[in-house]
Amino acid sequence: VCSSDLSGSATEQYAAATVVSNSGSVSFDRSVYPVPFFGSGGEATTSAGDLRTGANGETGQAEAGNVTMTITVEDADFTGDVMNVTNANTAGTILVKLIEGSTTTTCFTAGSATSGTAHTSSSTVQELGPLSETEIGSAVYEVEFTVDEVQHCGDNMRTITSGDVFQVEYVDTANDSGVTSTSYDSSTFDLRT
Repeated sequence: VCSSDLSGSATEQYAAATVVSNSGSVSFDRSVYPVPFFGSGGEATTSAGDLRTGANGETGQAEAGNVTMTITVEDADFTGDVMNVTNANTAGTILVKLIEGSTTTTCFTAGSATSGTAHTSSSTVQELGPLSETEIGSAVYEVEFTVDEVQHCGDNMRTITSGDVFQVEYVDTANDSGVTSTSYDSSTFDLRT
C-alpha cells in the first residue's frame, strides 16, 4: 500500500499472514483399567454373577462393576467449546476398538455433532457425540463413557476379560505439516488393578 506520511513523504506498508495447523493427539485417562464384572443378577443371558462371598455364595453380592473411561483429544486447530469431527446424524471419526487376541471390533465412535443412544440390540455402533472442552481456550476436549463386562460392539456382543485392549484412534485432518495423520492410544484391562 502506498501512502504519504505527515511530512508528505511516500511510505509503503506491508502485512503478512500465516496459516498454521497443529498436530492433535488422543489418549485414555488410564493405561490400565479393571475388568468390568456383574453382580449376582448376572448378565442378560445367565443368572450367575462374578462376585462371591468367602464361602462361594452369591447372597448380598449384587453390585455390578462397570468401568468409566475418558478419552482426551488435544488439538489447537479446534477453538470452540465442543469438538465435532463430523456433522449430526453421521458417526464420529474417533474410533474406540476392543482388541481380543486377533479379533478387533469397533465398540464406540465419538465426535459427531449429536450423540446416539445406548445400542444394546442393533447393529450400529454407539456414538458418544461431541467432545467437551475441559477449560475455555485450552483446546483439550474430553468424552466419557461406560464399559460393561459384556459390551455391545456394533452387531457383536463381546465379553471383556483380563488382557483385552481398548484402542482409540483419532484422525487429524490437518496436522502441523498440513496433511492428515492418525494418532492412537491404548489401554488394557487387568484383574490386578
